[in-house]
Amino acid sequence: HNAAGESGMAQTAECVMADGSKALVVLGWSRMPMAGGDWNGGTLHGVIAPGPRLVAVSPVAGLEANAIPDPSEIPNNHFAYAIQWFLCAATALVSYALALVKRERK
Repeated sequence: HNAAGESGMAQTAECVMADGSKALVVLGWSRMPMAGGDWNGGTLHGVIAPGPRLVAVSPVAGLEANAIPDPSEIPNNHFAYAIQWFLCAATALVSYALALVKRERK
């Protein structure tokens, strides 16, 4: 989405950092796919978002601004995930205990 909440295409580029590593950068937003091809690189400032990616605060190459990532939009399902794994561990323990009981009876 863009800053106004409209659906469209986030225009991205894979940039090479000073240390040689690569980073995915969201350059801006457009209604048209493959827009923003006029950008030849340079310094960008932005917000680090999940992915990981850098979302440029100021769009480049005639693109519109992307919506800035909001941490409150990230689902907070950590507790449910922890419960899932504790139940998995409990199931494994019960299965192991049943196998030990079965072995003792033989």
